[in-house]
Amino acid sequence: MADIHVEEKHGSMLNYLMNMNPSFLGLSKLQHSILKLMAEGLSDKEIASQKGISYSTVRNYRFKLHEHEKQSKLFLATMELLHKKTNY
Repeated sequence: MADIHVEEKHGSMLNYLMNMNPSFLGLSKLQHSILKLMAEGLSDKEIASQKGISYSTVRNYRFKLHEHEKQSKLFLATMELLHKKTNY
């Protein structure tokens, strides 16, 4: 039912999450706006043109977003193991 609600009200889970406050995701406003454009399927060149930044800057943001993803996964795994160990 939750999936149906999200789909009907927000379009998709990705759309819902992308419309959250960037700070909830741990992102700056610029990182969030670039991520939104990536989610829309724009190429790095198109993003650079739309944002008025260089192609290499977009590539750097993409790299940093992937690093953020890896860190988040490791943190979640660490917290899950901590909860299991401490019965928290």
